[in-house]
Amino acid sequence: EGLDLTANMFFNFDGLREGGRIYARGAYTHLFKYDYFPADGEPADAQDGEIGTADNRFTASVGFDSDLFRLGFTGTYIDSSNEDDQFCAAFGAEPGCVSVPAEFYLDMQASLAPAEQLELYFGVDNLLDNDAPGIYTNTTFNVTGSDTAADVYDIFGRRYYVGARFRF
Repeated sequence: EGLDLTANMFFNFDGLREGGRIYARGAYTHLFKYDYFPADGEPADAQDGEIGTADNRFTASVGFDSDLFRLGFTGTYIDSSNEDDQFCAAFGAEPGCVSVPAEFYLDMQASLAPAEQLELYFGVDNLLDNDAPGIYTNTTFNVTGSDTAADVYDIFGRRYYVGARFRF
């Protein structure tokens, strides 16, 4: 059970380029309750607020685009989260015995289309070079040996990409 909100807006902006527009998009998720049932008849395992099912998550994008070029930024916020309560209980600890702080990742994308058949693009993922939060080895959410939940957090750090698209 949760709440999902999305908003999109854009307006024409010829200040940088005729036919240009500025856009903003946002998506927010708040998780009220997320129960997992391991088998029929078994009690529910509450997973809301745990790593991978954070109570709050927000993604927003802002940018400018036109026929000639685009520039955009995308930010993702993942709320602080706890280790699985079942894992904590197995060691006689209270739920939330291990927690990770909130994370924010920022990506940047840019492209240039000098001709109708050609687009050149460039981007930076994890622009702020944030490290993924450390999670103890052999815990519920660190099963990849990467010392974090690799399916939730960015394990690679800042990285760049560049490319070209041709249309025929």
